Amino acid sequence: MFPAIGPISKIFKILHSDASPAQIAGGVCFGMIAGLTPLWNIHNLLVLFLVLIIRVNLGSAVLSFLLFSVIAFPLDPLFNAIGLKILKAETLYDSWTELYNIPTFTFTNFNNSIVMGSLAVALALFIPAWAATAWLVKGYRGRLREKIDGLRIVKLMKASSVYRLYAKIRDWTR
Repeated sequence: MFPAIGPISKIFKILHSDASPAQIAGGVCFGMIAGLTPLWNIHNLLVLFLVLIIRVNLGSAVLSFLLFSVIAFPLDPLFNAIGLKILKAETLYDSWTELYNIPTFTFTNFNNSIVMGSLAVALALFIPAWAATAWLVKGYRGRLREKIDGLRIVKLMKASSVYRLYAKIRDWTR
C-alpha cells in the first residue's frame, strides 16, 4: 500500500542501531561509490571488500547503494563530461598511456568516461558525505529521537499487537 514505508523503516532501524555515527557514515559513503559508478567494474569489488573488512554499517551501505544507483542514471551526462576532461587532460596523457600498457589495468575500465567521471565525483564527495552523514546521525540521536518517539502515531504503532509480535521476534534473534 505504501511502498516508501520499507526504506523509511530501514533508515530508522539503522539510526536506532548500536552502530556509531562513523560506521553508519562509512556505509553510506561506500554505498555512494558503488551506487554512483557503473556496477560491473573492478573498483566496486574493492568497495565490497572494504565494506566487508572495515567496520561499517552494512545496512546503510546497501540502502545508500540503492539510493545512489537511482540518482546516478540522470547524472551520467555530467559524469561523462567530467570523465572526458580527466581522460583528455594533456598532463595526464602519458600517465594513462603507461597505465594502459599494464595488462591488468585494462580491466579497470577507466578509459570509459562515465566510469572515470563517476568515480572522480564519488571520491571527491567521500569525505564531505562522511562528515555530513555522521553529523546528521549525531543530530538525530541527540535531539530528534525523543521527539519522534513521543509522537502520537509512533506510540500507537508501538502499542499495536503487530509491533509487540515484532519486538518479541527481534528479542529472540539477539
